[in-house]
Amino acid sequence: MRRVLIILLLIISLPGFGQDENNAVYRHDTLLFNDFQMIVLPLVFYTPETQFGLGAGSQAFFRLRGNSPESKPSNFFISAIYTTRNQFIFDFKPQLYFYDERYFLDGALKFKIYPNFFWGIGNNTPDEAKEQYDMTSIEMKAAFLKKLPALYFGFEYYYNNYIITALDSGGTLATGEVDGVPKAATTGISFIFNIDKRDNNFVPRKGSFIRVDAGFSSKAMGASHSFNKYK
Repeated sequence: MRRVLIILLLIISLPGFGQDENNAVYRHDTLLFNDFQMIVLPLVFYTPETQFGLGAGSQAFFRLRGNSPESKPSNFFISAIYTTRNQFIFDFKPQLYFYDERYFLDGALKFKIYPNFFWGIGNNTPDEAKEQYDMTSIEMKAAFLKKLPALYFGFEYYYNNYIITALDSGGTLATGEVDGVPKAATTGISFIFNIDKRDNNFVPRKGSFIRVDAGFSSKAMGASHSFNKYK
């Protein structure tokens, strides 16, 4: 596995979530946001896979209507990145608590246009086997959990779609012998057990976090590959 070298990275230190005397409240139609805070920062980095990358990221923190001031805050993270290798990556990750943490929605959406390299399968492929391909992918998931007396329990639906849009005509990928070419999709459902006793989700200093997933991808749901997954 190739080592990733980060030569410049902006590290965001998120503030603790507390109450002040003038808590802001933002109302939009039927939504109510308490303690709304947002940070926006530029992102600059370098890795061997991307070369130089530039973009921006933002994270917002708030409490939805029905949550007490002592409940965990909801948040969403969004970022867009473009690299000197003509790669584009868009990320959106909402995490929402409802009704004093009795329900939790954990989602993610990632869209990528990602030129990359392929050396073959295995750990001992030669450098001269390197070939380029372009791939467009979309990855989505949404988990809905209900709080029980000792833990959260719920379900997650996920969908991942990968399409190779260009490749070397004389390369290994063009032979069609590599699984997943020219496209692949996984879609399925996971069962989730989650114990979260952290004092703060973003900068925890005490508590514990334990999560167990058991899921499957099924051709009956439109996947190109069927498998079980335990995490």
